[in-house]
Amino acid sequence: MSDDGPSDLRGNLIGTVADAKWNEWYELYLSWPLQTGGVVEAIRPSGVRLVPTAHVTADGLRLGKWQENQRQAYKLGRLTAERIRRLEAAGMVWDLQDFLWEEGDAHFISYPPSAEGTRNVPITLTMADGFRLGAWQHTQRALKKAGKLTKARASRLGEAGIIWDLQVKRRAVSPICGARRHSVFSHMSADSLFLTGRGMGREAQGVQEVPKGEGHGQTTCPHRVW
Repeated sequence: MSDDGPSDLRGNLIGTVADAKWNEWYELYLSWPLQTGGVVEAIRPSGVRLVPTAHVTADGLRLGKWQENQRQAYKLGRLTAERIRRLEAAGMVWDLQDFLWEEGDAHFISYPPSAEGTRNVPITLTMADGFRLGAWQHTQRALKKAGKLTKARASRLGEAGIIWDLQVKRRAVSPICGARRHSVFSHMSADSLFLTGRGMGREAQGVQEVPKGEGHGQTTCPHRVW
């Protein structure tokens, strides 16, 4: 028997034990619900399994941590081709941040555009599946402003009609109100304006009071986007 014999046998034994242990974790992973349908179907029709990183089973097994370990091993090139195949078939998401962005993009596209083809999601909007689309849109704007949004993602959102700078949008719309004020009141004399209160009240400016709780006491123009 060569000198390599015993070490080879020991290595095979260790490998067998490790595989058996991994298989146990894999079976436990398969018990986690597979997400399908909705926006997930647009990203991966076969579905995904997303175990919360902090999840611990009733038996005290840190399944979320195991899932994260598989992602790290994949990133470092330490997973065998067979394990990669099995995990992908089970719905493993290797890059969680990338998946979440794709999920947000799918939700954003599903939001109805305006007549001009733009999309401006209310910041408090939460989708039926719990995805906070308004907050996601706000984050994309902040990343773009900080120069941390990739050109590819910025381009996709731009094509989908995102409004990057709401202040620019407001400045572009507000002059309409000025034109509307002029057309409405230009035919009235100064005395008429005074007698009707148009020369004194905010109506003379073509503005409306926002009801309490809708805009922090601001005024608004019928044509203005706040």
